[in-house]
Amino acid sequence: IDGSDEIQIWAYDHPFAIKDVTVIGYDKTIDIAVIKINEAIPYFNPEIMKWKLDKPSTGDNVWALAHGLGQFWSLTKGIISTTYRSNARNPVSFVHYYQTDAVINQGNSGGPLFDEKGNLIGINSSGIRKDIASNVAYSIKSSYVLNLIDVLPKSIELPSNTMLESMPLTEQI
Repeated sequence: IDGSDEIQIWAYDHPFAIKDVTVIGYDKTIDIAVIKINEAIPYFNPEIMKWKLDKPSTGDNVWALAHGLGQFWSLTKGIISTTYRSNARNPVSFVHYYQTDAVINQGNSGGPLFDEKGNLIGINSSGIRKDIASNVAYSIKSSYVLNLIDVLPKSIELPSNTMLESMPLTEQI
C-alpha cells in the first residue's frame, strides 16, 4: 500500500483496478493495512464472512484460499502446525502468526485462512523457501488484524454472518 497509486483486487477470477480507496490504517510490524473500497466490486460480498475471535488449536484443519502464481483461485488444505511462531522475515514478531502446512505460493499473500466452518482466522502472509523447508507457511492471526481495527480512529463493523457454518466446503468456497 505504501507509495501505491493504484490497488488491484481479485474477486472471483476477475481483476479490478480499484482507484477509489482510502487507507484507514496500517501496521508495518505485521505488514497489514485496512483499506476502505469506495466503489462497488462485481460479485464480491464480504458480508458472508465471519471473523473468528477465539484462536484455533494446533492440529486444527485450515484452508488457504488464494490467487497465487497469477492463476485462478486455488484452495489448499493444511493444519495449524503451531499457534506461536515467528515469521522468518520478521523474527521478533513471535505471536503474530500461525504456522500451517497449507501451501502458500507466490501471490497468495493477503488471501484468507479459514477454519472448517468458514470462519476467517488469518491472512496468508508468506512461506519458507522450498529448499529450506517444505510446506511451512505463515498467516497473520485475525486477532492482530482485529487489534489494528480496534485502534483505528473510526469504528468499523465486521461481518458476523454464520451462513457458511452449515455448508459443505464446496459450497463455502
